Amino acid sequence: MREHEGRRTEARANRSHADAVVERAARELLELLPRAARAVGEFPSFPGALFACAIEVDPAGELPGDYGCVVLGEDGGLYELVVSHDPQQEAAGDPVATRAEELRPLEGMPPEHVVLYAHGAVLAALRHVEHPAEPAARA
Repeated sequence: MREHEGRRTEARANRSHADAVVERAARELLELLPRAARAVGEFPSFPGALFACAIEVDPAGELPGDYGCVVLGEDGGLYELVVSHDPQQEAAGDPVATRAEELRPLEGMPPEHVVLYAHGAVLAALRHVEHPAEPAARA
């Protein structure tokens, strides 16, 4: 019985250590994102967007979670790009007035997701710097 308790205690300690490593990695990657964004210089207009300048982090949709279209913003933040249409503005006859684009800060993401998305953002920024005219979907 004592041996089992010892293994359980060690397993819990390992879990705590692993969680701390992931949390530290998440913090450090979030601190790195503004530098990655500065390296990009002038941000491109997001494909299909009228107003938003951002770089898509996960164009293939392979990362976990339901965060929508995750982008790296010019300030180095992770955002969900939300594009909406306001039918009430159609009467104005201005198609631009009917469209709204919003960069919503991603908050409350678990650290393990932050690590994946922030790392993806650093790689997306690098791809843009190395190949600015190519789509972000290049791996």
